[in-house]
Amino acid sequence: MPLVAMIGAVLSLGPSLVLVQQTHAYLAYVAAAGLCLAVAEFWPRRWQRHSWLLAAVMLAISGLGAWNMHARLTRVDKNGLPADPVVRAAAVARQSSREIRAQMAPGGSGDTVRLILLQPPLRPDEWEQAERRGDRYVVPTFRYRALGGELGPRLIAGAENEVLWANGLLRAPAEAQVLCETSEGFESWGSTWSALLYSAVLDVMRGNFERAEQELARALALNDSLELFICDGHVLKLSRARTRQQGQAFQQWAAGRETGSDRTARQMGVLLELVLISLPE
Repeated sequence: MPLVAMIGAVLSLGPSLVLVQQTHAYLAYVAAAGLCLAVAEFWPRRWQRHSWLLAAVMLAISGLGAWNMHARLTRVDKNGLPADPVVRAAAVARQSSREIRAQMAPGGSGDTVRLILLQPPLRPDEWEQAERRGDRYVVPTFRYRALGGELGPRLIAGAENEVLWANGLLRAPAEAQVLCETSEGFESWGSTWSALLYSAVLDVMRGNFERAEQELARALALNDSLELFICDGHVLKLSRARTRQQGQAFQQWAAGRETGSDRTARQMGVLLELVLISLPE
């Protein structure tokens, strides 16, 4: 029996041996059970005569577990993030929870807050999927999975509020609040109106002129007072030279169209000027 239990403990470690990082406490749970059974069967009566040895073994096991957990919690990757995927997911979920709760603050008692977690498409294949599958399609990023998709944000926001993921804002509710997913977390883009303006600027930077025009037109339909837009240049992380270059490219594209609104093209110029003023030197 002790030999069978020992063999079972060793075999249970097999799947973890091919991993790059083996110092995860949860990988040894099954093996620990077999090892304890083997030791207890091999030394059944000696444990009774030498209780101090049992205490020493328990203390050693506890120390090993504490060290293992400390290593798991403190190990970081080349980007400074927790290397353990479970720990990293917990850290990302906790950070995202704080950001979502902060966005819920404007809603008073009894008020319903509509929150959109925006994930703008970045790569051509993501744009293709978004065009084909609609605004609600999002890429299952690490942050998305850490939050459990829409389940986590809904639990954080509360049953009285509405939360959804989206890749665009053309059909977003006018009174919603928008958080944009980035590699570092969520950034507040404010109301749907201001978020549409931010999104239009970023689409101009990416060369998605048609979508940028649609977003600006939707924003102007909600509120045509662009002078009220307070742009945070640190949110956009753009350079002045790149902004001027893409602004000129947009105007050339708009001038070469057979259809379209000249007013929207002029307002895009006004919007980009507001962005240039806000960008840090």
